[in-house]
Amino acid sequence: MGPPRPLSTWRALGTETGRLTPQRVDEEPIIEALKRRFGIAQGLFIVYRHPYVYLDREVIAGRGLSLEETELALATELMKIDGIAAAVPSSELLKGDLPDTP
Repeated sequence: MGPPRPLSTWRALGTETGRLTPQRVDEEPIIEALKRRFGIAQGLFIVYRHPYVYLDREVIAGRGLSLEETELALATELMKIDGIAAAVPSSELLKGDLPDTP
């Protein structure tokens, strides 16, 4: 994946930019709803290193959930948060199924 592009690069490409904090994302109502849907009280994210989210695979497996389905559901919900331009599950990256972005 490599490091994320600097905000100045995104601005030069015509993309509106800003910053989100891990706490803000984790406390979004749609993320809270997703955790309830999957029966995960806490611990869905093991690490959040902007702009990357790393899921806790042990928690997901412990709940008997599909990692790929969980990634897709999370990416779908993340895209609804104002300020997130793209969310791509790692399973999609591994298949080479990339979104058309600058």
